[in-house]
Amino acid sequence: MTRRLQIARVAIPVPLHKTFDYRVPAHLSSLRSGSRVRVPFGKTSKIGLVLTLGNSSDISHSKLREIAQGIDEEPVMSERQMALLTWASDYYH
Repeated sequence: MTRRLQIARVAIPVPLHKTFDYRVPAHLSSLRSGSRVRVPFGKTSKIGLVLTLGNSSDISHSKLREIAQGIDEEPVMSERQMALLTWASDYYH
């Protein structure tokens, strides 16, 4: 049985008004929204927050970079907090 590619949409604290998609490696298959992750970003790495998990991206799957490390065993933000932040982002942007 093949594992379906899982993609995380990650918010990274950079001066760009967008999110970034990353492949979720098999060892992080229990990753959840609201968790912090370390991701490659340019020539360095950044800590970001997983906003959503899914199976599709506007970026070609072959060009997606992989999450380097999960930081939290449990999400640092609840679903309710994530919903509030998503609403605020949509409203104020």
